[in-house]
This record gives sequence, structure tokens and C-alpha cells, in this order.
Amino acid sequence: DHQKLLTIREDRCMGCAICVGECPVKAIIYSMPGSQDLPHQMEKALSSIKGSEPALVALCCSYNAYVRSSFTRFSQAQSLPLITVPCLSKLDVSHFLRAFELGADGLLVAGCVDEECYFEGGFRWAQRRAETASSILNQVGIKDNRIELKPFSQAQFENLGQEVKAMAERLKG
Repeated sequence: DHQKLLTIREDRCMGCAICVGECPVKAIIYSMPGSQDLPHQMEKALSSIKGSEPALVALCCSYNAYVRSSFTRFSQAQSLPLITVPCLSKLDVSHFLRAFELGADGLLVAGCVDEECYFEGGFRWAQRRAETASSILNQVGIKDNRIELKPFSQAQFENLGQEVKAMAERLKG
């Protein structure tokens, strides 16, 4: 028997936390402001819309200033709870599942297109984890398409209102 040992080179670490979400035994702990209190933020967001049909929550990358500020204005106008995360790569499968455990009907996750991502590929990592969470939700009887990931650049942001309305309509039906 030989053990595999993972060494993280601190001099090359970008702080993306991809390793944390990908570690199969959860042996890596990395704390970054905004990511450890995500379950509390979800609880607060969902309690603010209790009784809404459908209970839809938005998660947004906080690194893309344009997306974050536009999403904030949009969420306030639509009474859509918005939770910002340092990068979508910080989202773990458990974060997606926790939202549904707390009563969410759907999650809309908006982030940078890969070319604009500060951590190079955060959207791709979040997409992988969202697919895993969707598979788990399916296994427990919660139908597919409850988690939608949308990459947004400045040019695409005008479509956000249509995306939210379409998702809300689909969840109602």
C-alpha cells in the first residue's frame, strides 16, 4: 500500500478553492470571506421570500463588477433574493443541495463567462457541481432543471429578466 499525498504549492495558489470542492474526502479546508457563511445567507434569503411561488434564489459571482451591480439592481426590482459569492468556483454540491433543503424551488446562478473569469474557469467548475447536485435531487424525487447556470458578459446581461421569468414560469408549471 502506498498513500498518495497532495501538496498545495502556496506560492502558486490563486485562492480559487477549486481543490476544496473537488476533494472527494473533504480533507482540504480553505476559508475565504463570503463563502463560509453561504448557508446562513441562503437561510436569510429564503426566509425573506417565504410564501412566494416559486421560491427562487439567485447566486452571483462578486468578482465581475458589472454583473454584480446589474444583478443587484435587477434582483431588487424583482424581489429576487441575491447572494453573492467570491467566485462560482467556491460553490460546492452541498451549497446547491442546502438551498433546496431550506425550501428553494429553484436556483439561478449567474457568473462570468470563462474568458472574463478572475479564477479562469469558475463557471465550468460550478456547472460540474450543479450537475452533480441535480442528479442527487433527481434521485430523491425533485425533478430536473431546478438549477440554472447562466454565464453573463456585459452584452448578455439584458437577457436576465427573460431568463428569470422563464425559469419562474417553468417552476410554476
